Amino acid sequence: MPKITVILPVYNSQKFIEQCLNSIVNQSLKDIEIICINDFSQDNSWDIVKNFAQNDSRFVLIENSENKKQGYCRNLGVVKAKSPYIHFIDSDDWINDLDFYKNVYEEIVNSDIDIYVFNYYEYHNDINILVEDEKCKRFPFLYDKFKMDTSLKVKASEIILSGMAWDKVYKKDFLINNNIVFAEGVYWEDILFNFLLKISSPKIRITDKKYIVYRLNAENSTTTNILGICKDSIRMAYISKEMLEKNGLINKYKKEFIENYLCTIYFDILRRVKEKSYLKFLLMKTDIKKFFNSLNLTSNDLEMFRNYNEGLCDLLQELMKSNLYIDLFKYIIRLIFSVRNTDNKKFKIVTILGIKLKFRRGNA
Repeated sequence: MPKITVILPVYNSQKFIEQCLNSIVNQSLKDIEIICINDFSQDNSWDIVKNFAQNDSRFVLIENSENKKQGYCRNLGVVKAKSPYIHFIDSDDWINDLDFYKNVYEEIVNSDIDIYVFNYYEYHNDINILVEDEKCKRFPFLYDKFKMDTSLKVKASEIILSGMAWDKVYKKDFLINNNIVFAEGVYWEDILFNFLLKISSPKIRITDKKYIVYRLNAENSTTTNILGICKDSIRMAYISKEMLEKNGLINKYKKEFIENYLCTIYFDILRRVKEKSYLKFLLMKTDIKKFFNSLNLTSNDLEMFRNYNEGLCDLLQELMKSNLYIDLFKYIIRLIFSVRNTDNKKFKIVTILGIKLKFRRGNA
């Protein structure tokens, strides 16, 4: 029986998938299973996969008859997996340490843990830049109680799980026994998955070791369709809310629910929308506010959440107090006239009627 199963959905990633596959097949731990699911790819990605699999018995190849998105592919991979541990990887990312699976397996095989969480690098494909420690910048509330210089065993209640699936290795039985699945047919299918992880109280080990390189702004990557991701993430929030209400669990897991969706939708995804279009950011922000209003939070709920996570509570209250018309008015004023410093503090940018003027600061 293989020690770890790698689950790789494949869709239109011919430019990057070879790098991804090389980082898997060349791992020092050879006893792995590699499940590749062709999600009706329209380029040469699947031909590349089949060339790798031709002389490598570790590959299991599955083909979809239509595009069903990553959630379906990952769920199918878990069902088919033969090993006790699961790792998901995206076809445009890659593993930067050839001892990754060996190190992780040695950590978890003799430990009573359900999830092994690790750090990663970000690679910005459009500008060819590798960024370190980006997780801590994008998720300032993530693991903030812990020093990251050593591996630690923690409770799920003590941390905020990131919105990704590929920065963790999972015990398969834990996923199956707790019915932890991905949403199917939507973008950002990880949100529901990570929320179900959280409320299932897994035993977790975290480390600051960076094993994965997460490629951003890659052609055909789902991360480039940020507006679609934001809309689907709000949709997932409503689905999760209905699921909890149906099972009478909304009050039991209310703070974890707010935490999960506030972090992923408002703090992470909406920030990316803002980078693309400020006007669309304001409209999406209004939709997110509407969702949190639907929770009918009381003053007691907010106090409970403040005691649970003060930083996120401040963020939530800032969102709830926001007003679309006031935000639009401020935006128009900034278009007419604004003054700001550049990131390096050496220049001032003055905007007058949409015209930008750049001046060197006197003390720069």
